[in-house]
Amino acid sequence: MDDLLELVRTRLSENLGLDPASIQPESTFEELDIDSLDMVELSSDLENELDITLARPGDISTIGEYLDYVNSRR
Repeated sequence: MDDLLELVRTRLSENLGLDPASIQPESTFEELDIDSLDMVELSSDLENELDITLARPGDISTIGEYLDYVNSRR
């Protein structure tokens, strides 16, 4: 999961200008000001990079929950 966390940190840093150190598994999307459009962009990036398909996840509110979801799709 550490590699995936680093990948998510990199993409969010590139796409949104977030400080990678601020992106922790317990961080909520709300705390990071990540909206649904940002999540679509992140998911699209990960789909392309990891060659997976991500459906719209359910009630996910933290980076850690999102990482678990992405790992379940690999």
